[in-house]
Amino acid sequence: MLRVLDAPENRRRKGMNKSPFRYDPHKAVHVVAYLAGKDLPDMSAFKIAKLLFWADKIHLQRYGRPVTASTWERTNHGPIPSEILNVLNVLSGTDTKDIAKRDFDAVADEARRLLRVVLADHPKFVATAPADLDYFSDSDLEVLDRVVADYGRLCISAIWDKVHAEPAVRKADEGRVPGKSASMDYALFTVDMPEQEQRQLVEALAEQRQNRAFTQAFRR
Repeated sequence: MLRVLDAPENRRRKGMNKSPFRYDPHKAVHVVAYLAGKDLPDMSAFKIAKLLFWADKIHLQRYGRPVTASTWERTNHGPIPSEILNVLNVLSGTDTKDIAKRDFDAVADEARRLLRVVLADHPKFVATAPADLDYFSDSDLEVLDRVVADYGRLCISAIWDKVHAEPAVRKADEGRVPGKSASMDYALFTVDMPEQEQRQLVEALAEQRQNRAFTQAFRR
């Protein structure tokens, strides 16, 4: 069973991980439904989280933004998208904390309409309705389909090995206390890019984060 470790310390709630991107919970649940509708084996929360990690990383490196814009954490289970995992855990009945319920309540009707939980050794998620493609750009679909083709049929142990070998995941481990979660800033998703491209993208992320923080402060 995969859950957010030490959920009260989630950086999004404490404002420690200022994302340069706006998270759309409705798009996120449709992304999960899109993957769950691909007839892939063993679509557990663990596997969905890892497919989303690769989708966000690849799309960020290619197009300058992630697919989901979720808040990423490095845990003992590897990278997890906090808000999305909260939705899956509440839907499957494996998490009842208030912090998880708030994320679930934002998309409860859509989640129940789009996804069904199959209980086995671990809860598996099956699409019960097609994702609304209006939430996706052409590049979103391109990258999601690539992730499905490259990783979707791998066994869990192969996914575990591949994701824990990712430079971003190894970098996020530096200084992480075992058993605790560590924030994964989107800048970490760039560490395996060519140096000049990485520098340009990291600078763009910093500028976008600053602009978004200013806009949010102005709205207050």
